[in-house]
Amino acid sequence: MYEKMKIRVESVVDRGSISSEFIENEVQQKAFDKWDSEFTRHDHPAVIQVLLESGQEKDIKGYPMPNLIYVSREKSKAYTHNNKAGALNTLVMISSNIL
Repeated sequence: MYEKMKIRVESVVDRGSISSEFIENEVQQKAFDKWDSEFTRHDHPAVIQVLLESGQEKDIKGYPMPNLIYVSREKSKAYTHNNKAGALNTLVMISSNIL
């Protein structure tokens, strides 16, 4: 699973976009639909997406996998960032979306 994800991430970084060949299902499509060509490293909205829910996927021994949640906090050139406050805001947003 790790090697497959590593290859995907590296190819997306090289191309600057996500190829449809890497999107396997509707959940992944929903996650990637949030991103558009206007997004940059320093200017993008918050994105929270559950990629793997515990109980739905199992490891090689049959045990449930833990939740895997992608989190990207909002960044904007319109205001300066206090990294600790941004991290705290992200945790609050995650809690409200998961509950």
